[in-house]
Amino acid sequence: MLLDHGPAVAIGGFLRDLLLAGNRAFKSDVDFVVDPRSMPAFERAVERLGAKVNKFGGYGIALDRWKVDVWPLERTWAAVNGHVPVATLHDLVDVTFFDWDAVLYSVDEQRLIAKSCYFDRVRRRVIDINLEPNPNPLGNAVRALRYAYKWEAAIGTRLAQHVARQIRDNGWGRMMASERGSFTNPMLADLDGAAIARMLQRCVETGSGPVSLPLAPVQQALPLGDTASVNPPRPARPRPRPAMPRKRPVASASALLAV
Repeated sequence: MLLDHGPAVAIGGFLRDLLLAGNRAFKSDVDFVVDPRSMPAFERAVERLGAKVNKFGGYGIALDRWKVDVWPLERTWAAVNGHVPVATLHDLVDVTFFDWDAVLYSVDEQRLIAKSCYFDRVRRRVIDINLEPNPNPLGNAVRALRYAYKWEAAIGTRLAQHVARQIRDNGWGRMMASERGSFTNPMLADLDGAAIARMLQRCVETGSGPVSLPLAPVQQALPLGDTASVNPPRPARPRPRPAMPRKRPVASASALLAV
């Protein structure tokens, strides 16, 4: 087992989703970071498991229920690119793009590791940036909108600036294409991209935030022919929102550990 090769932590979305909605709602990947005692031994173990190198320097392992991604500490993206000092596993609370992902569970210590304000930020349902440099700025802009939609969250000022910049530089069409390439339940096509862009730009110009975006599906207008008044077409039903877990109070640290 890879986790036998050194201290390890689970990080990010796995813990965030457990915190917000419990075990049944979790459908994402599970991310681990290991601080190997021996890199050669760790790499041999990875090979024996048939792991595949992912695009950010870690290893992907397909299990029965989940897909697991594992990184050796020294090869995490933030450590390799020198954006923040990463000397120990505890330093990983500073490397995530989203502040809601800045939480660790130490496998060895069997405890959560997070900054003191973490649970309050999640409880207030405002998501923002933790570390801005990242290898996938367009993809994280898409995720920001999906997280805001999924968890009924407002977007903080720094994150609003990031998403506004990605929409301006890439256009809503590329945002939708990026989402289709990464998710099986795309939802951006049902949203009013122009209205979202205007609200984000207003936030950027005024420095105000957080901002709650109009993330309800929009029914497209139907072209009506000459016979519309005689045989009016039945209005098309907008595509349903992707199934999302029911909103519930944020769990405490002790409750999360008990899941």
